[in-house]
Amino acid sequence: MTEIRSMQLQNVAVFGASGTIGAALIRELADRHPLANIHGISREPVVSESLPPKVKLHELDYADSDKIKVFSEGFFQQYGSLDLIVIATGVLSAISKNPEKSVEHITESELLENFRINTVIPTLIFKHCFTLLSNAPTPTFAVLSARIGSISDNRLGGWYAYRMSKAALNMFIKTASHELRRKNKHSVVVGLHPGTVKTKFSERFIKNTTKNCFTPETAAQQLVNVIGNLTPPKSGRLFAWDETEILP
Repeated sequence: MTEIRSMQLQNVAVFGASGTIGAALIRELADRHPLANIHGISREPVVSESLPPKVKLHELDYADSDKIKVFSEGFFQQYGSLDLIVIATGVLSAISKNPEKSVEHITESELLENFRINTVIPTLIFKHCFTLLSNAPTPTFAVLSARIGSISDNRLGGWYAYRMSKAALNMFIKTASHELRRKNKHSVVVGLHPGTVKTKFSERFIKNTTKNCFTPETAAQQLVNVIGNLTPPKSGRLFAWDETEILP
């Protein structure tokens, strides 16, 4: 029998609140869960007028492991647990102007920085928020990943740093799901693929395509739908915006 989890959220944290997708997710979650404490966390100041007044904003350099630790400890003292964490951070090209089209464009600096942002930071957030998740009745940890991180789906090559960092992120998701399940059998750890979201950043890659290309508002609605339908058996996996599973 499929386990049904209640999504009566009390405490929610969205990392990447200053980004287009992160802000849209916060608005959608606040709209659907009016009684929840919604926390928007970002490395840069957020224009508060763009978010619902009830949202609690936190400026945090989550590239610094020690600062994440201090934040999580303070959050624990005040709230005790987190029902939902969404990681809406990430980068396509960290240093280079464009993703690598061929092996000659690979650089050590791009590889390392891409991994740091796309893989290391979500891992450290999970580490320091582990107790907060463990203490929640039905905790969910969701991180934006990408179909392009699927090894079996790689039919074109290229984009080395981004593909590799997302593949590593997907392995983290699987590994983390086992550990959190041992602490809380109702937990879910997943990767989410939002499709192509229309932002200033993505304009030069979208060109004339309209397939699976969404406004931030539509993307947020779809991702929150996916989150709302998650169950423990789905933990450790990667799901697209339409709830289809993306295989490793």
